[in-house]
Amino acid sequence: MDKLFTPQSMGSYAAQITEENCMSTSPCFNFIQVGIEALSFEKEPSIYPNPTQENISIDLGSIYQDISIQISDVTGKVVGTYIFNNKQLLDIQLGQLKGIYILKIKADTYQTIKKIVKQ
Repeated sequence: MDKLFTPQSMGSYAAQITEENCMSTSPCFNFIQVGIEALSFEKEPSIYPNPTQENISIDLGSIYQDISIQISDVTGKVVGTYIFNNKQLLDIQLGQLKGIYILKIKADTYQTIKKIVKQ
């Protein structure tokens, strides 16, 4: 069973797993957000289909000049990076990837993070 947790604020976090009468807790991880906060999109990008069996399309809602899409697995390993210029509609070929992935979408001064599922 794949589970994903994205902290919404800074702090110390641990994972606790319970199966039947057994429980295990991970070491704590500190989550610290640094840097200049990016602006949220005026209209959230739409990603479809999600879940998908093939590729995904992303509609940014407007045309942006400098666009980057970074795809990471749930461990944080980057599995794909895509660069686009002067576009609104993007097509991403996911290939053989299967599982839950995190998309970091940056367009000009805007940024958002989305989850996708590849079956």
